[in-house]
Amino acid sequence: MSRNAHSKSSLALVTVPGSEAHPLCGRTVNTPAAEADGATERGGVTTAELKLPSCARQEDKSLVARAAGDIRAILARTVAHGMAEVGEYLLREFYDDNPALYRSASHAKHASIRLLEQRCGTMELPVRRTFLVNALQIAVLSRQLPKGAKFLELPPSHRVELLKLRVPEKVEQVAAKAVEANLSVQKVREIVRKDRERNKSGRGRPPTPAPLAALRLCVRSLRDPDTGRLVFRKEEISTMDDEALAEAVELLEVLMKRAEEFVRLVS
Repeated sequence: MSRNAHSKSSLALVTVPGSEAHPLCGRTVNTPAAEADGATERGGVTTAELKLPSCARQEDKSLVARAAGDIRAILARTVAHGMAEVGEYLLREFYDDNPALYRSASHAKHASIRLLEQRCGTMELPVRRTFLVNALQIAVLSRQLPKGAKFLELPPSHRVELLKLRVPEKVEQVAAKAVEANLSVQKVREIVRKDRERNKSGRGRPPTPAPLAALRLCVRSLRDPDTGRLVFRKEEISTMDDEALAEAVELLEVLMKRAEEFVRLVS
């Protein structure tokens, strides 16, 4: 018997119930009866043997409710606790564990904090700059709240929204409402927005025009506050792959075109 014939005969012996060997190639195929029964062979296992759990075939509301609670508890132990711990660490190491020092001046003027923020978004410090800012603000605010404050029961997304209220008593008031009514972060954001609009003062500087605000943001993003030069260095560009470089060139072209249009408008 040839090697090929022996291979075919061997394949013909490897079959599963409801299947047979193809007469020409020797491959195992499913019979019409097996396909009608829904028992087809996949990866050496018949699909008849694969039974999805009941929750996959029918909604299990109790399971979903329990899963939501379990996931929320996991996040409370990890994400929320992590942000709180980072905030306390920054306050301790960069502000002598004194909230008054943090409130006394803009953190943007803190030389070492600025240096730390420059490393955000890298493998060395894989978090956004806003994460550090929010963590610090939450740590400072937490020192002003009573023990067992409802604010501390909220997830990080809710806490960040409540930071905009600034006044500790008002923060705790809305936090208690959010906990009691199990409000979503969207609902909390809406409450904060309405409160800020209601208490907006007519005194002070007029709002910055949108074009000027956009220009300021663009310049701050690209300029090193210490040297006044481009904030990025050649070493950072060299780490970009071809795809990232191509996208950067395209974005620069768009930025230059928009800048030219802007110049024509203000000339």
